[in-house]
Amino acid sequence: RQYDGVMGLKKESWTERIPLLPIDTSKPNNSDKDKDNTMARNYICSWKIFFAVLATALLVTGSLVQEHLWEKRRRNEEKPPPRFLTWVASPFGFQGGAYNQTALDEFVAGLRPYKDLIDELSVITFMMADPSTLPSNESGLILTENTDKVLDALRSDGWGGKLTALVGSGWSRPSVNFFRHYFNSTLFTEACANAAVQYNVTGLNFDFEPAYASCKSDFPPCGIWDAESYVKMLDRVKMSLTKINASDKTVSVDMDFHMCNSTIMKQSTTDGLISMQTYDVDFDEFEEIIVRDLKAIGYNRYYAGVHHTLTDNSTWIVNRMDYLKTNCIRGIALWGSLDENNEWLPEIEKWKAYISENCSSLDN
Repeated sequence: RQYDGVMGLKKESWTERIPLLPIDTSKPNNSDKDKDNTMARNYICSWKIFFAVLATALLVTGSLVQEHLWEKRRRNEEKPPPRFLTWVASPFGFQGGAYNQTALDEFVAGLRPYKDLIDELSVITFMMADPSTLPSNESGLILTENTDKVLDALRSDGWGGKLTALVGSGWSRPSVNFFRHYFNSTLFTEACANAAVQYNVTGLNFDFEPAYASCKSDFPPCGIWDAESYVKMLDRVKMSLTKINASDKTVSVDMDFHMCNSTIMKQSTTDGLISMQTYDVDFDEFEEIIVRDLKAIGYNRYYAGVHHTLTDNSTWIVNRMDYLKTNCIRGIALWGSLDENNEWLPEIEKWKAYISENCSSLDN
């Protein structure tokens, strides 16, 4: 080795000891890398497509299975005979009134021709007091004036096994909060059960119809929580009837648009669920509502509601009654006058005959 005079080491060139690699300044060839990236993207897309197809297949299969189960339930459910319910008001006034023997006699005579057709006569019998002025120790259940005499007259004319007492608010349509008080009142449900026994009716028919505006303006607005509370109230009425040895008496409910979600209402132990949502809608919506309700409720407890004064067109009536016949709908509830001018009545008579003859087996 050679040494300098300062460090005593020979000066060496590191470039000589470690030769530099040659630098390629040409454009690199990425074809292999691009192929790899393309393959990876295709691989990921294939899996995405696979999972999308799988999810669609599962949804379709689930829907088909649900339809199959619904159809199986529809065919195998025990089929009750056709049931026709109609609502009537007191001859003394919608909410009762002064006693009038002539009016009562004409009322009873007017119903007599339809005794064989009608299976259940729901008489407007009880109203409810305004909760805001109701003492805390009172139930709020009010017998409409002289309606007990109407019930007695109907019973004497042979309607005893078909009389139901309607409990409702009448045409006043109070706030939804009015009904929420009664949803939570044990005094009210016990009073209803006791009244069913006291006035010797076959059952109770509840008709709670809040004002449309209050369902939006009140807090909270109408929602499924109201349907849930309604169900609990109806179940308490049934339990109260059982406690007083009157479990043979029925409980039914008239379902309006605002508080009666059929999926929730089906959870109740009530004997009849009557749709008022089918009154005056067009045919497509009429069908949609019935299909929806039947899937939720089933045939045994369901009634399709029809309205004489809202739908008195002959074609309208025949189309709907044909649908109810061919689909073996076993319950119809009518609001309207009972006379020769009511075009629903002859069609309802045909419906009952058709259901009895064609919808009695488990295959229908």
